[in-house]
Amino acid sequence: MKLFYFFILAWYIFIPKVFGQHNPLITHYSIADYKAHHQNWGITEDNDGNLFTANTSGLLFGNGNQWSLNKLRSNKIIRSVCYHKGNVYSGSHNEIGFWEKDQCGVLTYKDVTHEIKSSDLQNEEIWNIMSDGDSLWFQSFSVLMVFDGKKFFRVKMPGTIMFLFDIDGKKYVQTLGKGIYEIGKDLIPSLVPGSQFFNDKVVTGIFRNEKNTGLLITTSTDGIYTLSKNRVDIWNPFYQQHFKTIQINKALVSKNKYVILGSINDGVYIFDESGSFLFHLHTGNGLHNNTVLSIFENKYGDIWLGLDKGIAKIHLSDLSREYKDIAGQYGSLYTAFQKDHKMYIGTNQGVYFYNKKARKTTTNFTLMDGTQGQTWQLFEVEGKLYCGHNEGTFLIDGSQTKKISSLTGGWYTEPLPGSNGKKFLQGHYTGLAVFQLENGQLVFSHRVNGYSFPVKKWVMMNDYLWVTGPNLGITRLMLNKDADKVTQQKIYDNSYGLPDSKNPDLYMFNHTLMVWNGENHYAYDSTRDLFVKNENMSSFPGGFIVRPLMKDEWLRIYPDEVVLMKGDITKTSRALTMTKDYHNALIIDTTRYLFCLDDGYFIDNIKTTKSKRDSLYIFITDSEGNCFSGINPSIPAHEPSFFIHFYDQLFDKGKQYVYRILPVQKEWNKTHTLSYISMSNFTAGDYTVEIKRNDGIAASFSFSVMPPWYTSNPAKMLYFSLLMLLLFVVKKYYDNKLISERNSYELNKTRLVKEHEMEIENQRLVHENRLKNKELANTALQLVQKNEILQEIKDELIQIRKSSNHTLTTSDFQVMMKQINESLTMEDNKKLFDDSFEEIHHIFLKNLKKKFPNLSKDDMQLATYIRMNLTSKEMAPLFNISLRGLENKRYRLRKKLGLPVDENLHSYFNTIED
Repeated sequence: MKLFYFFILAWYIFIPKVFGQHNPLITHYSIADYKAHHQNWGITEDNDGNLFTANTSGLLFGNGNQWSLNKLRSNKIIRSVCYHKGNVYSGSHNEIGFWEKDQCGVLTYKDVTHEIKSSDLQNEEIWNIMSDGDSLWFQSFSVLMVFDGKKFFRVKMPGTIMFLFDIDGKKYVQTLGKGIYEIGKDLIPSLVPGSQFFNDKVVTGIFRNEKNTGLLITTSTDGIYTLSKNRVDIWNPFYQQHFKTIQINKALVSKNKYVILGSINDGVYIFDESGSFLFHLHTGNGLHNNTVLSIFENKYGDIWLGLDKGIAKIHLSDLSREYKDIAGQYGSLYTAFQKDHKMYIGTNQGVYFYNKKARKTTTNFTLMDGTQGQTWQLFEVEGKLYCGHNEGTFLIDGSQTKKISSLTGGWYTEPLPGSNGKKFLQGHYTGLAVFQLENGQLVFSHRVNGYSFPVKKWVMMNDYLWVTGPNLGITRLMLNKDADKVTQQKIYDNSYGLPDSKNPDLYMFNHTLMVWNGENHYAYDSTRDLFVKNENMSSFPGGFIVRPLMKDEWLRIYPDEVVLMKGDITKTSRALTMTKDYHNALIIDTTRYLFCLDDGYFIDNIKTTKSKRDSLYIFITDSEGNCFSGINPSIPAHEPSFFIHFYDQLFDKGKQYVYRILPVQKEWNKTHTLSYISMSNFTAGDYTVEIKRNDGIAASFSFSVMPPWYTSNPAKMLYFSLLMLLLFVVKKYYDNKLISERNSYELNKTRLVKEHEMEIENQRLVHENRLKNKELANTALQLVQKNEILQEIKDELIQIRKSSNHTLTTSDFQVMMKQINESLTMEDNKKLFDDSFEEIHHIFLKNLKKKFPNLSKDDMQLATYIRMNLTSKEMAPLFNISLRGLENKRYRLRKKLGLPVDENLHSYFNTIED
C-alpha cells in the first residue's frame, strides 16, 4: 500500500513537470488537410515512402504533398493496412483486398475475399495485417490467417486472440484467458512458458526486451512487463502505476530501440531501451489528440500516429527540438541564452531559467525574482550574463539578479567599436547610454547627450552611428571622442532613397549597411550618400527580414517560415512564426540555432539528414487525371490543358515551391498549390519543368507537346499529295482556260474584225449620207437659186414689156413667160427632191414621228432642214414662204415640241438617232 501511494505521489509531483520539455517536431494533419474521416486505424508505407492510412472513410493515400481518399465499392470501414511485395493490402468487415498504384499514384482495388473460405471471414473484422517479408498475416479477434502469395491458410487458435507480433521471424499472439502463444513454421501455436500471468490482462504489444533475451510486453491497463525464463518482472517500476492509468492502446519498439507507447487518454510516451523517460507528447505541447489508434515507423525512423482525430508525424529522425508553451504560461519569447547547463529565456513576462543538468528529463522554467516585466535582450560579457529589461539593465548570477542601470528599456547592447571591448553602447527608451567594464563586470558609465529619442537598434559604420527606433525612421549620428555627446545628426528619408517607413529594420550584411522598409532591402552607398535598392536580396522570393548570424550564415525570416542561408545557398527551412517585430535567433553551437517564437522556442539542428526525402518527384496527367507515363512523355496536341504534379516524402508543413518551364519561362514563379501546376495553351515543342523547394531541393522533368495532327508527317504527306493534285487541277484548269481564252480570242478577233468592217461600212454610209445630205442641200440651194434667177428674169421681162423701147412681140413674151413659170413650178424636181429627202432622213423622220406623232409633214421637213443646219434664209424658199413666215413656222414647231425658248433646235434634233 505504501508503494502504491508512493507512485501516486510521484505521478502528481513529477509527471506534470515533464509537460514542459524539449520535444521532437510534430506535424499534424487534420480532416481539413486530408478531407476524410477523423479516425485512422492503421498506417503503412510503400518502398517509395508514400503513406497509406486505414481511415473510417476508406484508404487514404499521401505522397508528401497531397492526400487522396479511395473508397471501397462496398463503402466499408477499412480497419487495417499493410504494404507487401508491391501492393497495399487492406482489411475490413468480411472483406480483404489489395490496391495497385500506377506511376501517377492512382490506386486500383482488387477484392480477394472470394479466395478465402466463407466460414473463415463470416462476420469478422480484419483489425490487423502483418507482413514478415515472405508471407502476409491477417487477423480478427477470432480468426488468424496466413497468405503465402498463392493461398490462404487458417491458423487454429485455442480462443479469442489479440494482436499478432513478429520478433526475429517468430510470431507471438495473446489468447485471452490462456496466455501468449508462439506460432511455429508449421502454423501450430504453442504456449510461451510463464505467459499465463497475462491470462486476465489485455496485451497490446509484444517485443524483444533489449535488456535480456526475453520479451517486453505492454498491456492496456496493467502496466508493462518483461517475460524471461518463465519469470515476469515490471519493466519500469517508477512509471508502472502511471502506465496503468493512461490505457496503452498501441506500442512499438523502433529501430533506434525507443519504446513508444500510444495511449487512449494521454497521448504518446517515448522511453529509451533502458526505460529512461524521453518524451511525452500530448495536447498540451503540440499533439492535437490524445487517443492513439495506430503507430507506424517509417524507413527514416520517424513515427506516424493514427489518431482518433487526425494523423500526426513525430520527427524522431530530426535532431531538432521544440519547446511549446501552448498554455501561455511564460508569454512571448524575445530572447534566450544558454550558459552552464542553464537555459535562460526572456519573455514579455520576465526572465525564466531551468538547469538542464539538475532536471535531466524536464524543462520546467522558473521565474527569476526582480525580472518581472518585458525582457528585451540577454547578452554575455566576460562570462557574465546581463539582461536588457523594461525596468533597466540587470546582472544575472546563477539564479540571482542585480540591477546595474535604471535607464528603462535596455533594447540593444553591443561593444562600442574602437573601445577594445571595454565599453558597451546601449540603445534604450530615451536615447543612448555607455557601460564600461570594471573588474570583469559591466557598470553604468554615462548617458549620451544630444539625442533623447528611443533607440531600438544601432549600427556603427565608418565612424558614424546609425540608429532607428519606433516610428522614427533612420538617423545618422556622430559621437565625440568620449562618446558622451552627439555632435551631428542627419535624418534619412525618401529624399535619400528610402521610401517612407516609420519602423525600418537596420542591419549590417557583408560589410554593408542595409535597411528593410517592409517591402524591399536598401544598401547604403557612401559615395553618393544614398540608399539604393539591393537587387541581390530581391532575387529571393517574397518579402523577408534578414538576421545575420556568423561568417556567411544568415536568416531569411518570413511571417510563417525561417530559412537558414549560407551565402546564396539554402541550408534548412522551417515552418516557424518568430516573435513579431523582434525576430531574435541564438547560436548555440556550430550546428544548433535557437529561434524565439510566440509560443516557445525552436532549436534547429542542421546535422539532420533527410536522405531520399531530399528528392522531388514529378509526373504529368491530363485534365481527367489520366497519367502520361514514361521518360519524356508526349502530350497530344488536342489536350486543352494538363497538370504537372510534384511531391516529396518530407511530409512537412510550411513547404513552398517555385517553378519555371524552359524555354518559355526564365523567371521562377511561385506555385499556387503544393501538389500540382495547371498548364494550358502550349504550342508543339520540347519543354523542361524545373521545380524547387524553399530549402533549395530541386528537380526537373522533360516532356513534349505533340504537334497537331494536321502538322504530323502523315498529314504533311497528305498535304503534299493534295498539293500535287491541286497543282494538276490548277494546271488542267489553266490549260483549259488558255484554250478557251484562245478560242474566245479568235472569236473575239473575228467579231472585232467584223465590227471593224461594219464600223468602216457605217462610217462609209455615214459619210455617204453626209455627202447625200450635202448634195441634197446643194440641190435645194440650186433650186432656190434657179428659182430666184428665173424670178429675176421674169421680173426683168415684165419690166421690159412695160417699157416702150423693146422689140419683143406679145407672142414671144407669152412663150417666154410660159417657159419661166413652168420652170418655177418644178414639180418633177420637187418630187425628186422629196423622194431623196425621205430616203436619206427616213430613220430620223421615223424616230421623230414616233416621239411626236402630232407633227405635220411640213413640221418634220422643217425639223430635218434645221438638223441639216440650214439657215432660215435658206429654208424659206424651200417652203415658198417669206423669211417672216419661216420664223413663225419655227415658233410653232418649238411649241409642238414643248421646248423652251433658249433650247437650241439644231442641238436638240441631233440628239434624236438617225
